[in-house]
Amino acid sequence: MVKEGYLIGIVAWSFGCKKAIAAGRDEFHTEGGFYNRVSGHRDDIERMIINGQKADIKDYPYQVILYYNNYDKCGGSIIAEQFILTAAHCLQSDEASKYMVKAGVSNIDEDGQERKAVELFIHEDFSFDEPEFDIAIVQVDEPFEFSNAVRIIKLPNDDQSAKAGDIVTVTGFGLTHSPEAPGNETGDLYFIDVPIASPKECSKHIKSDKMICIVSNTPPRKGTCYGDSGGPMMKDDYLVGIVSLGFGCDTGEPEYFTSVTYFLQWIRDIIPNN
Repeated sequence: MVKEGYLIGIVAWSFGCKKAIAAGRDEFHTEGGFYNRVSGHRDDIERMIINGQKADIKDYPYQVILYYNNYDKCGGSIIAEQFILTAAHCLQSDEASKYMVKAGVSNIDEDGQERKAVELFIHEDFSFDEPEFDIAIVQVDEPFEFSNAVRIIKLPNDDQSAKAGDIVTVTGFGLTHSPEAPGNETGDLYFIDVPIASPKECSKHIKSDKMICIVSNTPPRKGTCYGDSGGPMMKDDYLVGIVSLGFGCDTGEPEYFTSVTYFLQWIRDIIPNN
């Protein structure tokens, strides 16, 4: 990369040409702003859900915050005493010691139960060219102490999945507005209730039975934003999706979630009694 006759950069790596990339890297921009999604790592900037309502952790006690090198990076869900389900793209390093999980808080600055990661299980087929395998499990060093603010979320049965028209709930600590909008971060947990989109709407960018999507294209648009990656999508108190891909914030474009139902056997292989 050259500017005014000086070498200022070296071509390193990318995610293909004009493709959506996973929502959880530090910050990436594709040509023409086609995709720009952040999951954390810029100190205090990355937080919340778009056009949602403020939530109490006691209503969503399985929601956790995943930290990378002490920066809040992603969300996740408690699925067993020592295991968190999150998005594979949230784990930018394969060194478990770089990650920490906080549970039991309604605001990111509150004191909660903190656990160190000891092992990472990233789906073997995941890559930024194959984002439909965007699922990972984090094992922590000590079991969580369960309370009204810290609990396990139930996994669906093999025949339970979110279908077009179903109303689901999504939670997260991500931005509440586009990054350019003022007052877009407070550190609070927020939630939205949204319908699952039709396969036709979802196929605009990705066509896969491994993913679920939502489309909110009429004001006030509801959706996820920077910092929500890895967090839960729930239907009838079951974890049915994981926040995965987006095309900016508040754009009206489809937003994609990894289908938990599709990957149940993969989860069971790692946590046999789950």
